[in-house]
Amino acid sequence: MKRILFALLLVLVALGVLLWRFPASAMLAFVPTKALQSLAPHLSMHELDGTLWRGRVRLTAAAIPSTLSLQWDCAPKPLSLSIECALSESVSGRVTISPSSQSLNVADLKSVVPLRFVAPGSTVVSSDAVSIAVASAEFANTKAKVTATLTASNATSQTGSTALPLGEVSVDCAPIDSAPTSRCTLRNRNAENRVDGDIEFGPQRATGSVVFTPSGGSAQRMSF
Repeated sequence: MKRILFALLLVLVALGVLLWRFPASAMLAFVPTKALQSLAPHLSMHELDGTLWRGRVRLTAAAIPSTLSLQWDCAPKPLSLSIECALSESVSGRVTISPSSQSLNVADLKSVVPLRFVAPGSTVVSSDAVSIAVASAEFANTKAKVTATLTASNATSQTGSTALPLGEVSVDCAPIDSAPTSRCTLRNRNAENRVDGDIEFGPQRATGSVVFTPSGGSAQRMSF
């Protein structure tokens, strides 16, 4: 009996060491599958290094011209069967991963990044600094509930050689109570050119429209 108990103890220790030294790439197995599929065209990872519990990665995201650096420091939470991570460097905040339910919860996430988005018609929307503040977010294979605010300062819209100032552009997102999705409203201020939009998004896709009304011109609508 003692030999059996000793053997079981060795197995548990070995499993503990193996889990603690899990490579960072193993973390992808815990991210909701549909969330990964929806992010794939817009986000790529480079120089993924470290372990499941502590590591660093460089991120390239669509519409963000600079490379982001992200570091995480994670710890297991046995009572809730989850993993809690603190994020730092280009993005700060807290993330809780629940492998059993394949869900991802985000809290107090903050970042400031530049923006360069190419819209249909070769119109380029840009800003030197977009402030991102995610108060809370819950992602699963069938759910995307987000409370967040994005503010772009000194934004411009340029088509060819014509640049139109948009002033400060803000996007406010909140969960929809009766659906597993979230809705965002887009507005601008301090500019004669108007931008208004309403977007609803889930774990797989987003739908909505954005209306751009240049000063003294007619409204132009983009639906998706």
